[in-house]
Amino acid sequence: MTSIKEWFVANELCLDLDKTKELVFRRPNPSKLCASPPTLCTVERVQSAKLLGIYLTDKLNMTEHIEQTVALCCH
Repeated sequence: MTSIKEWFVANELCLDLDKTKELVFRRPNPSKLCASPPTLCTVERVQSAKLLGIYLTDKLNMTEHIEQTVALCCH
């Protein structure tokens, strides 16, 4: 996390930790031997996030994006 903060400072950008989310991409059927990666202590880990209008999920499927798009069309 320190290197991320340093990059923001070096590039004269602001890091808003309240809006920052961590999304860890996983294989659809990970083996039981694979441990979950450590979390960034100040950032919330989520299973899906919207980026540039596209919903990304930790399993890299399009189900949530399609559901959200259809829901917008129905209202």
